[in-house]
Amino acid sequence: MHTLLQKSLRTLKNEGCIALIKKACRYLQGQYRLRRAASKSVRHDNPEAAVLPSIIEPWIKQTEPIHITAVQRQNYRLNLVTDSISKDSLLGGVATALIVATAYCAKNDMELRIITRCADVEPLAYYHIIDVMGLKKPEKVTFFTDYEHMLGSGREMPLDVSDKDLFLATSWWSAAAIKKIQKRARFFYIIQEAETFFYPHGDAHLFCRQIMEDPSIDFIVNSRYLWDYFKSTCPNICEHGVSFEPAFPESLYHANIVERKTCYKLFFYARPNNPRNLFHTGILILDRAIKEGILDMDKWEICMVGANIPQNIQFTGGTKPVIYDVMSWDRYADFLRTVDLALCLMYTPHPSYPPYDAACSGSVVITNQCLNKTEIKECDNIILGKLTNLDNFMESFEKAVELSTNMEERKRNYKNSQIPRAWSTTISEVVNFMNMTEPIGE
Repeated sequence: MHTLLQKSLRTLKNEGCIALIKKACRYLQGQYRLRRAASKSVRHDNPEAAVLPSIIEPWIKQTEPIHITAVQRQNYRLNLVTDSISKDSLLGGVATALIVATAYCAKNDMELRIITRCADVEPLAYYHIIDVMGLKKPEKVTFFTDYEHMLGSGREMPLDVSDKDLFLATSWWSAAAIKKIQKRARFFYIIQEAETFFYPHGDAHLFCRQIMEDPSIDFIVNSRYLWDYFKSTCPNICEHGVSFEPAFPESLYHANIVERKTCYKLFFYARPNNPRNLFHTGILILDRAIKEGILDMDKWEICMVGANIPQNIQFTGGTKPVIYDVMSWDRYADFLRTVDLALCLMYTPHPSYPPYDAACSGSVVITNQCLNKTEIKECDNIILGKLTNLDNFMESFEKAVELSTNMEERKRNYKNSQIPRAWSTTISEVVNFMNMTEPIGE
């Protein structure tokens, strides 16, 4: 309910009363359909099937196949399947998947069809991100939503599918759904995290692992850190895959480092609903930094950015952080240019995007080591500490604070950074891999 209230207030502030009323009506209609579908499922001829919908986990629904109709078509088409492309979803992984799909289709003069399953499709959000990234658009882009089917309304339109339709999954659950509908022997899956880390060792973990072990899938792996991790933990991915490094365009991420400051800004990437981002650990680190005098609160301002951040946070000495909700991409980039130090935690082998976002905007970054992720060599403004020993991490934190106030060294490290800036360069090998594994001339 708290999340719903926050979203409502954000809509009222940004889009006005009429937009809020429309969204509220759609939400209520969706809730009604879900309840109606659940009540219908109970009245089933098979007693076991009647009980199943009320006890299974919500993620099971997302693995259900899309309702399709078989057709014949002459031209190839790439179908990207994702939960949502709403503007609140377009930071990070979803945007990257759209970038890869766009580059592949533009290179091959192929139609791109974007399919959403958990929300209405928002074409303008797609076009905005492609414009921001400066990419060439495919000649034809179409959109389809499976949202009505997921709600159980009975009013969904079938998806037309032929053997000329290629598919790109963006999660293990979308991959599981694609396996049940595709007409070709193989499909692509862009994997941008060790997705088994999302779950305890149970059903979801097992289902996810089964997809990762599937030899009929061609994997596109985000970052060498994740690739190196899969080499030893899930070789199937590397045997049937390719990796790439994400890019951070200078048109969006660039520095504005001033010569002298009297007050500094710390950005904490705060995601309390995403355990791998270690929200509570981050709070403890910041409070300890204040207690030990590493952060002089007469000179530092702490800003937290993310969804569903508690509003009643207070550090030692009464310091309260400035809290920001999820930002648009443009506003986020503007904010980063004002940041001096970023605390971005990720308890997985993937480094995540915020450390690169911040470093490419001129900030110093303190993040954590995890398994094979022990250093980020591309930029000396990114420091990794060991969270398994908090004393060790606080030493790294103190070094990061010192570096963030040394403007000359910060500038030099920023200038010498080797973080990739152009998507066209970083994903060229991916496009070649996709053309080799799914030859479209046949």
